[in-house]
Amino acid sequence: MSKKLKRAELAKEMGVFDYFTLGLGAMLGAAWFVLMAGNIQKAGPMGTALAFLVGAIFLIPIGLCYSELTASIPVAGGELGFTYAAYGTKLSYATGWLLILAYAILCPWEVVAVGSLLGVVFPIFKTMPMYTVVDYVIYFPQFAVEMILAIAIIYYNFTGIKKAAKIQTFLAKFMLTCFAIFLALGLAFGKVENLYPLVAKPFEVDGAMKFGGMAGFFAVLAITPFFYCGFDTIPQAAEEGSLGISLRDLGKTLTYSILAGAFFYVILIFAVSMIMPWPEMVKLPIPMAQLFTAAKGWKVVSQIVIWGAMAGLITTLNAFFVAATRVVFALGRANLMPKKFGEIHPKYKTPTYATYFVGALTIMGPFIGKPLIAPFTNVGSLAFMLVWCAICVSAYKLRVDAPAFTRPYRMPGGKVMAIIAFVCCLAITATLVVPASAGSLKPSEHLMFGGWIALGLINWIVTRKRRNEISIEDRTYMVLGEEIKKDLENAIQKEKKQVI
Repeated sequence: MSKKLKRAELAKEMGVFDYFTLGLGAMLGAAWFVLMAGNIQKAGPMGTALAFLVGAIFLIPIGLCYSELTASIPVAGGELGFTYAAYGTKLSYATGWLLILAYAILCPWEVVAVGSLLGVVFPIFKTMPMYTVVDYVIYFPQFAVEMILAIAIIYYNFTGIKKAAKIQTFLAKFMLTCFAIFLALGLAFGKVENLYPLVAKPFEVDGAMKFGGMAGFFAVLAITPFFYCGFDTIPQAAEEGSLGISLRDLGKTLTYSILAGAFFYVILIFAVSMIMPWPEMVKLPIPMAQLFTAAKGWKVVSQIVIWGAMAGLITTLNAFFVAATRVVFALGRANLMPKKFGEIHPKYKTPTYATYFVGALTIMGPFIGKPLIAPFTNVGSLAFMLVWCAICVSAYKLRVDAPAFTRPYRMPGGKVMAIIAFVCCLAITATLVVPASAGSLKPSEHLMFGGWIALGLINWIVTRKRRNEISIEDRTYMVLGEEIKKDLENAIQKEKKQVI
């Protein structure tokens, strides 16, 4: 390792509960507010609940791989470090490139989603039109709120991870309190008979797309990864755990966040379906916002639901912003992107230029609106799936090549669990790429994904000189840090000697 090489270190200020709220806050968001009634319409309460349970079952093996690797390799950029430890520079770069697409595009999307939600619930936010983008009207009140929110998120993340974590924890607690109130009221004052029929009867949309019965179940199952996505924000900030933090507990937090998300979604499905007959509920213009008012006349509870959803959107934005900046920072520190991205602020110990970069993308959201962002979010889902596949094979390879590597958390089943996780990843990925799947991407979205991959290949080729400015040994140090680097090298050497 070069004696002149200095590895930038981020501030270590996060506790285990901060990580839990980071992952859970990113996962819950507000997708349930916008899309859950449509899911219930497709499959019925029981069919939808079973789809979310099966989705969680598929994700748990993947979460266990993440848990083991996060506890073993707690570095900024998470997956970038995992794949580097297992396969080296090429897969690490590919993983980071895909994560930039997945996380960075979600930041402007979440900002715009906040304004859109306000516009749907409060008509005053859809006044004072400014201009139109592909038939999407940009209204000044929405634009102003979105810009204020974007700037606030950038500021608090720039001035320290502890501030960002405090905001995340506060909003997550507020969100969970709102959830607890309306879910408890739904279960307590709802009627079981409103759940019937438990499974939606088969029906067609536009004479082609079929829902209800098994078709409805698979249609909902195909999009459950979108609802659970967010647990993987935890490893992005793993390097910033406070001194003395239990890495074993940190690892378990990922799996716990998936289980907590599954518990919430299943309870939500039954709670809202019991308040009024669900075939009537799904016909409401804004079902989740109007449910309690329409069924019971409880306007206050409807407001609680709305503000809980708003808090969920902001926690998702904050979590994805943290994740995106750490991925960009890790790529810069490894000399796989411009070195500036790998620099930190001397006072706040946060990624300086990575924050500028992701912040600029986030601020673009209010200016361009949904139409230009939405297609990229679907493409980002495919990027996530491919990254998950890479993590599973990395967990398996490290088990084979370095069985003695320090693992504060060891996933049950070891190599077998990693294989199961990879199969689950392939099954989930198939829902996005197989044309017959209800969740498959459009040809234009496949083209966009191919374009991003092409850009990544071009960047890889033209940056060869910069990439080769440091040796493999130095890059290993920059990605993993000295302690993890030595531990991994010793474990690999030990296994080679035993084989010989």
